[in-house]
Amino acid sequence: DITFETGLQARAVVSNTGMLINDNLVVNGNITKSYAFANWGNNFLVTPLPNPAAYFPIVGNTQVVGNQMNSADMSASFIGNIPRIQYNGTVTKVFQISASISSTMEDNSTGTIEYRLYKNNAIYQPSCVRLLMDGNSLDPSEATMNTMIELVSGDVINIYARNISANVGIIVTCLNMVCTQI
Repeated sequence: DITFETGLQARAVVSNTGMLINDNLVVNGNITKSYAFANWGNNFLVTPLPNPAAYFPIVGNTQVVGNQMNSADMSASFIGNIPRIQYNGTVTKVFQISASISSTMEDNSTGTIEYRLYKNNAIYQPSCVRLLMDGNSLDPSEATMNTMIELVSGDVINIYARNISANVGIIVTCLNMVCTQI
């Protein structure tokens, strides 16, 4: 252990388990946090939703290479046109997830759509967003998802949807998905 003292009081102790600060911490420079940003715009690829009881990954094929951002311990990728963020850090961390989803119905009908965050191909319960889409393809519906999640190395997150009303797909025209360590 390394101990920094002022008088008889320890102000900072550095050990193999971490650092303990007993006063204000002043940093001149950056504190690096983990982050990732996956996005696309002007997408017309349909996300099929063939079963109202099941969720399916949203898809899009208009992501621009170089517009995805991530720290060294995370990645933002599109495998089979499915946006995904993967954490590859060495320690477990808590993240805030914010997603903005603009979408229309595939056939311009009306329907209730539910979006969920998935972690490692399993539903993440505290992430439900539901909206009624009016079927107007000229006026996409907006859904915003905000949640917190704990990730360990190798965890993958992405967004799934289901159409509660019918077997009709959606077109996610624009997507912004941000994952930021808190």
